[in-house]
Amino acid sequence: MPRIRNLTVDSDAGALYRYELCMFTGDNTIMPYNNVSNEPSTYTKAVNTCAFDPFRGLAYYNTTTTVNAGTVRADNSFSLVAPFDCRYSFNINSAGTAGSTALTTSKPVYIKAKYNIASKTATLTQNLSSSNYLEKSGIVQVLPTTDPNTGLNTSVEFYIYIFVGVAYSLYQICLFPENKVYA
Repeated sequence: MPRIRNLTVDSDAGALYRYELCMFTGDNTIMPYNNVSNEPSTYTKAVNTCAFDPFRGLAYYNTTTTVNAGTVRADNSFSLVAPFDCRYSFNINSAGTAGSTALTTSKPVYIKAKYNIASKTATLTQNLSSSNYLEKSGIVQVLPTTDPNTGLNTSVEFYIYIFVGVAYSLYQICLFPENKVYA
């Protein structure tokens, strides 16, 4: 698996906890998907509110040591391609129903984010009041077929979808090396 080292947790992103999916906020700076010292059975994880660069790709933190904001993790704990248990990052129930509380296998997984044109950064989105766990996580498995930007001033911001990889179980994803962005 391709690994990367010497990544710093963004000082505005909060601590990085075990087995998290991460986004890049700068050249060697990352933010965790959430700031919860989490368990796979916690279904109310709020996503990180830090802005990130959606075009730099994704990394998976594959160990249990907590990394505080502003701290460098110098070892090979980050993978650019990896199978991973997404219950630590997302609100997914491994015993749930595919498509509403768990992933549907053999389908792609996308992060839904809001892209700001002026700053050229994105922020994660989620709907914690939804009964759909994918919406609670800010992810989708199908790209929209209708305009998702209703109500947004699209000269300022619009929704984007970042390809993570493909689900191979109700709670596992294979992170792909190329994380294309769709608008």
